[in-house]
Formats: sequence, C-alpha cells, structure tokens
Amino acid sequence: MTRAARQSVRLLPALLAALALSGVVYGDDTGGAGLWPMREQGRFGYIDRSGKVAIRPRFEKATVFHEGLAAVEGDGKWGFIDAAGRMAVPPQFEAVAPFSQGMARVRRDGKWGFVDNLGRLIVPPRFDWIADPSEGLALVEEGGRYGYIGHDGTLIVPPRFAEAGVFREGLARVQVGGLWGFLDRTGKMALEPRYTYAGHFHEGLAQVETNGKYGYIEKSGRVAIKPAFDGSRFQQFSEGLAIFTADGKYGYIDKAGRVAVLPRYWLAWPFQEGVARVQTDDARWVLIDPAGNRVGRESFDNIQDFHEGLARVRISTTYGFVDPKGRLVVPVDFSAALPFSEGLAAVHVGGLHRRLMMEARVRPFDPASPEFFYLNLPFSREKVPDMSGGKGWGYVDRRGRMVIPPGFDAAGSFVGGLAEARRGDRRGFIDRSGKFVWETRAGEEESQASPDD
Repeated sequence: MTRAARQSVRLLPALLAALALSGVVYGDDTGGAGLWPMREQGRFGYIDRSGKVAIRPRFEKATVFHEGLAAVEGDGKWGFIDAAGRMAVPPQFEAVAPFSQGMARVRRDGKWGFVDNLGRLIVPPRFDWIADPSEGLALVEEGGRYGYIGHDGTLIVPPRFAEAGVFREGLARVQVGGLWGFLDRTGKMALEPRYTYAGHFHEGLAQVETNGKYGYIEKSGRVAIKPAFDGSRFQQFSEGLAIFTADGKYGYIDKAGRVAVLPRYWLAWPFQEGVARVQTDDARWVLIDPAGNRVGRESFDNIQDFHEGLARVRISTTYGFVDPKGRLVVPVDFSAALPFSEGLAAVHVGGLHRRLMMEARVRPFDPASPEFFYLNLPFSREKVPDMSGGKGWGYVDRRGRMVIPPGFDAAGSFVGGLAEARRGDRRGFIDRSGKFVWETRAGEEESQASPDD
C-alpha cells in the first residue's frame, strides 16, 4: 500500500474537512497539560500559562502534550516526558506519534510498534505500518496485508486482508478477493464481503457500492437504502442526511432513501449546526436547511466549516463569519482569518496575501481558494496565511469586536488560554489581553520537526 493510500485509510472520516483553508493546532491537548514548548539557546523546554519556565530547555526537539505525555528528542532519538519533565519513555526511537487511547506509535529500524503511557513496549516494532487505536483496536500492516491488534498487543486478527479500515461504531471494513465486508471487534466476519466498495459506519449506516450504484446498509447487513444512487465514495450521513448526485448535480437524501433536497447544486458539503453549505449555478455559496430552503440572504465566494458555532466566509478577498441562521455576525472586513478557537479568531486587517490566486466566478466549482503561501508557526505547527502590508493580525470575539488590536506579523489560534504570535523581533506566546507572556531570545531559530517524519 502506498503512503497516500495509507493516509486515506487513516483520514477517511475527515476527508471532507481536509480542504479547510487553514491548518489546525498540532496537539489540542496542550491546554489540558498547561504546558507549551519553547526554545531557548538552541534547546527546547516548556513554559506554563503564566510564561514561567516549567521544564528547563534541554531537548533537541519537543512537541505538545497528548494524554499527559509529550514527545521529545535527545541525541537523535525520540522518547516521551511527563508534565513534571520526567522521562516516561527513554529516547530510543527514530520516530514516534502522539499518544492516543493510552498508546503511542513508535518506529525503530524501520518497523512500527506501540508503547503505553507507563513506558512499556507493549508491541515491539515489527509492523510495516500501524494506525492509531480506534475503539480499542489498531490497524496494522505487515507484508502488504492488514490485520488488527489489541491494547495489550495481542494479535486479534492476523494480517491477511488486501485492504482494511479502522473500527467505527464497532465494525471495520475489510477487503477480501476484491469485495468489501465488515469485521466485528472479535475478528469475526460480521458482514460477508459482497460489495464493490464499503465505507465506514457513521450514524448507524455505511455507504456501499453495487453495480456502480450507491446505497447504505445497517450494521445487521439489512439494506436501509437500496444501491440506486449516483455519487462518489466517502459520503457519510451527517445530521440525518447524506449527499448524492444526479446528472452532475448534488442533493441530499434522508435515512429512508427519500430525496430531502433536490440535486441542483454544483457542490455540497455535509450538514453542520443544522445547515449545509452549497454552491449554486452562479458559483456563489449559500447555506440551506434540511428542507433545501436558503438560510439567510447573503451569498459568498466561499463558506468554510463551522467552528464554535461560526463559519468563515469570503467575498472577493475579504473574510468574515456567519452563524447557522445565516447572519453575518462578524463583518466581511478582514484580509485573512483563522477559525474561532476559545471564543476568539485571529484576523488580518488590510494588506494582501503574498500569493493570491482567485477562481473565476463563472467556474462551476470552488477549489477551496484563494491559494496561500503559508507560515508554519514553530510550536503549534499551525498554518497561517503569509500577509503583506496592512495593520497586521489581531483578534475578534464572537460579536465581531476587536478585543486584541491588530499589529502582529503572525498570530495563531488560542489553545488553553495562550496563542503564538510574532511582532517584529518579538515572538512567543500571548495571553487573551494580547500581552506576551513569554518571548524567544533574539536570533533564535524556532523550527520544530514532526516526531513522525
């Protein structure tokens, strides 16, 4: 299996969200641990929310905390520390991944295994690839075949499938002889392979393909919606509705297979917060309700996912935010914006993207543009559009009030009460008042590599 194919297996539940314009903070557990990685005199350590050094800088590289542990590198090897700075898993691996459900993937000599949060090597590195645990089991690859292991490293299902997915709602999709079926968590074939394609279960239903048509089945195998629809793979039910296509246009069906919204849109996205974003014939984006009625009077060049109840919208080259009722609660006045996080959104006032490529309005699709040059913030690895000119980055609240004045050259999302920011030679973390609580020393190089590169 290629690396791209492996990623599709791991990321399938989130494929539709993957086109969002901005990145997300790497490690949303940071605020829970109350520690943020920082660099000083060429070494990484950690600060607390007040900016006080909690773990002295002594690591070559450091990442954020997940489930109480953070990956750190020393002498070219990765291990894990706890929130007191104690070495929970000594550096011994060439690559690691964050903890998930009490386990972390680790690589040594090109093979993958698992350690637990006590530092025990519960699965010695032996597999060609491992997915993060899902519902207590982890998908593994060995010799081009796929199987499953448990939390204690027990081999539940020996690698024997040509393709497979992670567990969702108690079942995992697997391919046998070119056809797809489903396993239960004991490794028993719950639904025999009979489908050309099968997706993950979500909201009790899984998409299946037969004879080039798509439908949905229940966990019992009963056909809930007969395969009779055109469309594409990876479509799941969201808030009781799923996307389908007819004659090249998108609409929605309910769980009984009835057409809830006629197929009349060039593009459509899953329902969130009771509404869905769709693109009309004039290449404009609007919100609709489950009956297909337009929500709000505004139309936009682009609408993104909802975060904390608000969705980022764009008109030409400026951004604002709408609520699920279609009300423009943050005016479209900003040259760039990140999604809301902890009640605040980073916005750029004035200026332009250093590279901007707008789609023509007559095109019947939205390539999730404009296309940016991005800055990777060093600690969170969050992607922020690289801007030129204007007043800089500031922060607005959910009512559109500018609560942290613009003036930052780069600004990330708030996590646990702190956000990364840069203003001239000053760079580090700011609090919700916009005050730097910790700054790097002048000239420090702040790049941070991923531990699973």
